[in-house]
Amino acid sequence: MSKTGYWQSWSDRRPSRRTVMGSAGLGAAGLSALALVGCGDDDNKKKSVGSSGDVRQPVEGPALPDHPLYKGLAGGKRGGRYVFSQSDAPVGADPHAYEVPGTHSLVQPVYNGLFFLWPQDPLNPELKGELVEKWEQPSNTEVLLHLRKGVKFQAIDPVNGREFVADDVIFNIKRMQDPRPENRLRGMYTPIESMEATDRYTVKLKLSTPFAALFPNLAFTWASMIPQEIVDKGIVDKKPIGTGGFILDKWERGISANWKRNPEYWKTGLPFVDEMEMQVIPDRALREAKYLAKDLDNGAINVLGTTAETIKKQKDEITDKVGGTFRELNSSFVAIIHVYFNVLQKPFDDPRVRKAFQNAISYDQVIKLFAGLAKRTGPISSGNASWALPEADLPPFDPAKAKQLLAAAGFESGLKTETWVSSEYSGLAFAPLVAGLLKPLGIDVAIKQLENAQWITEVYRGQGKYPMTSHADATFDDPDRILYEYFHSKGAANHTNIKDPKLDEFAVKQRQELDLKSRQAIVRDAQRYILDQGYDVPIVTPGSIAAIPPWMNTLDIRTGISDTYRIRDLIWVSGGPRSA
Repeated sequence: MSKTGYWQSWSDRRPSRRTVMGSAGLGAAGLSALALVGCGDDDNKKKSVGSSGDVRQPVEGPALPDHPLYKGLAGGKRGGRYVFSQSDAPVGADPHAYEVPGTHSLVQPVYNGLFFLWPQDPLNPELKGELVEKWEQPSNTEVLLHLRKGVKFQAIDPVNGREFVADDVIFNIKRMQDPRPENRLRGMYTPIESMEATDRYTVKLKLSTPFAALFPNLAFTWASMIPQEIVDKGIVDKKPIGTGGFILDKWERGISANWKRNPEYWKTGLPFVDEMEMQVIPDRALREAKYLAKDLDNGAINVLGTTAETIKKQKDEITDKVGGTFRELNSSFVAIIHVYFNVLQKPFDDPRVRKAFQNAISYDQVIKLFAGLAKRTGPISSGNASWALPEADLPPFDPAKAKQLLAAAGFESGLKTETWVSSEYSGLAFAPLVAGLLKPLGIDVAIKQLENAQWITEVYRGQGKYPMTSHADATFDDPDRILYEYFHSKGAANHTNIKDPKLDEFAVKQRQELDLKSRQAIVRDAQRYILDQGYDVPIVTPGSIAAIPPWMNTLDIRTGISDTYRIRDLIWVSGGPRSA
């Protein structure tokens, strides 16, 4: 196997003691990316498996207290309370069923995962074990996962503090493979053919084919390890109970949630804060006002539809009333704003109409609407350089070509359609801008606003007869989630209802290719094909400005989202209105 192959690179990626600390904006939920710092040895690289199938030595994760999730920030202090805002309400508490940021803000402090990706270098992310202590790869289709011993679920009925063991891993992966419609993870683990608990703390995975995305998918944020008891009791959607650092104490749907520190957390000494509170605040102006009043510990400056002068005024007001620092990104690693269509609905069953929309958008004008804090993008965020298309491959703003395509499709005099949007994920904010950009070409787009839950069902899950939509979306650290789940005909998130054998072939081929450069070429070819068929109109990857109050100590991560929501046990309060 090539030295650039995925399995080779995962086994050789060792955390370094020279790894630096850093932090992402806690204020831009769903767009900012948060991850975790790693500490460990870099002098014991392991032998890798070759094409002949020789046995690979175990890859060991650092033992506690050198575990990368253990140490936190230098000088971390116990005590205090962290209060943050969330723009969307949790839909439910099942991490395997809901993709919405609100749900994962609710449940991720309660749970842990098997792995996480530490993308300090987005071109070379490191794999870290969380509930997995070390792992082996006897061949390209076999994996042995060795679990940390002594990790216990929270001492809450019906789980009652029992130990996390191999059977829990098997239960969770089987549940994430289950074809039930509400399972939003099912396609990410289909190559796992069988599983066996060889002892209480070891799981053997057998794959049907080599699977380049195995470790990134096992490290996926939503792949939380939950206890079977809460599923059997029918409370998985109401009462999360995990191995994590916080116990959910109170949840008022649509209003707030409160957590208390898990006193028996397996990461000794963590979490730092004793309590957390999430306030559901859909209204941006109210969030900003509460941050200025120091009622919240996370803040953000609005960049959509504003100007550099307005941004400066917002910064000056925050500096005067709150103080602290700002973390500015000119584009996101994983977020895009895009337009897409239900290809089962006319006129969007015609690729000429879809492609006309690509040429009808003035992308430079959109970037100006973000005060310059945005970049053009393809189906995978341009901030994710490992997988993104070069800008030269993106459709240009070409009104003449757009009119030609519309005329060829029978819409020489223009067309009328609807865009179905939610107030969440910038949908309602961005839809008027899209409609305004399309109107000069004779495309009349009426905006139909749905309640968020209805929009998720009818649009984001593709179950309704919506014609088109636009909103902020994630493209994720590894391309498998997008290419397989969003664009494969059997994908769990195929909300466009695409059934294209060639695109299916791309989706399968990229996940079976273990050579990194070869896989990158397949992924880029797949994106070119998506654009060529007009299946997606990716517009920009947005930037953001997060406000960090002087009393909050967090990590500054400027890349992926696989560990969004997982840093709660590491943040700490130093002074401020909620200090211990």
